[in-house]
Amino acid sequence: MKEFDFSMKIVSTLIFNLLPQKTNLVLVLDRTNWKFGTKNINILMLGVSYKNVAFPLMFKMLDKRGNSDTQERIELVKLYIEWFGKHNIDCLLADREFVGDNWLAFLNENRIRYYIRIRNNFKIYSYQKHAEIKAYWLFNNLKKGELYHYPKIAELHGQRCYLSGCKTFDRDGKVEFLIIVSFNKPEQAMLYYKQRWQIETLFRGLKSSGFNIEDIHVTDLKRLEKLFLLTMIAFVWCYKIGDFIDQNIKKIEIKKHGRRAISVFKYGLDCLSKFLLTGYEPLKNRLFSFFVMYLTIFYTIQILKRNIAISIVLVSVISSFVNHFFNEILVRSIYFNFLNLFSICLFSCLMIVVTLLYRTKFQNLSLSFIKKETEYLQLKNQVNPHFLFNNLNTLIAFIETNPQKAIVFGHQLSNVYRHYFNNDNDDFVLLADEIKFITEYTAIF
Repeated sequence: MKEFDFSMKIVSTLIFNLLPQKTNLVLVLDRTNWKFGTKNINILMLGVSYKNVAFPLMFKMLDKRGNSDTQERIELVKLYIEWFGKHNIDCLLADREFVGDNWLAFLNENRIRYYIRIRNNFKIYSYQKHAEIKAYWLFNNLKKGELYHYPKIAELHGQRCYLSGCKTFDRDGKVEFLIIVSFNKPEQAMLYYKQRWQIETLFRGLKSSGFNIEDIHVTDLKRLEKLFLLTMIAFVWCYKIGDFIDQNIKKIEIKKHGRRAISVFKYGLDCLSKFLLTGYEPLKNRLFSFFVMYLTIFYTIQILKRNIAISIVLVSVISSFVNHFFNEILVRSIYFNFLNLFSICLFSCLMIVVTLLYRTKFQNLSLSFIKKETEYLQLKNQVNPHFLFNNLNTLIAFIETNPQKAIVFGHQLSNVYRHYFNNDNDDFVLLADEIKFITEYTAIF
């Protein structure tokens, strides 16, 4: 782990290329933390909402306890814009701690649409009342569960915005308000904000309900950052496998309350865990090896189409993954599973090399064909006018000296051009038609 090094940009680009869609992305910003001894582990995460989970995209290690500050959030979003642009952002979602005058000003200046929850007692300036009031006063008269979009523009931390909210009750029966500040389209606030909970699913997958990253007892932030990057790749990979199995092989059971019995991520993680750690019967091993090999090849080729450099990175990650599991599996004496895993990764690497070679060869052949076709069209366009002018001069000469021959020549010339116009766009013609054309063509000389 100490010698192994790769940047966050490589991992982020890899995950971004694995996203099913790359436009109208809903970004989710949140923070997760845990404590080991006296050391506070604090991570600011930016993810992309997808179905019922958030894909981890980039993060910032915070060498402190408590909330992130405005500058740290701005730096993370700026990094996203630098790597992937802001044209693909639909909106950004965040919880109550992600509010501040400079933060909202940054989002407004960059015209990044947002839906951010604020605390009930935040003070806003109401232009209608010409006074500063507490935010929850606008929603105090609502019934439980009722939504209300305040129709007037208000001001929060010096920034003009819209407010939407609803009244709820906590477990103790105490009144609580869910108030969301937005840049525009306040009527969509609740619909979008529901997706913020997807990043909580991500954190559970990285921690207690998945990889248990809290139990590694690593406190060095640089080493933890490398480990977290690997865990991000593993999370996305497990989700992809779980999603593929759910869609194509065996559906996840739906309980009576309408929710899945297990998350898509956990579904994929359980399949990989059983394969790598407990072992299957030989038949199941072969079937699963084929399935994982298919996924590896499919996603590698998809990435290869977009970015060759990312494909090379993927090979490096797979190789590191194999080296890591080589030591682990030998210790646990699961040699057969290692051979399957190694053969899958080796076959994937060979597929990348073969695809690269044939892709380059195909591109060269395509360019050569296009060049020859262009030269042919240029030559044909040059020949056609000269052919017509020469034959018209010949026809004029026959009219003056031999009118009967001029008539025959005119019919033959018209037959040549009729064949040319009828078959100009055809790549293939009948042999009989071509012989007839050659006869007419030679007769006019």
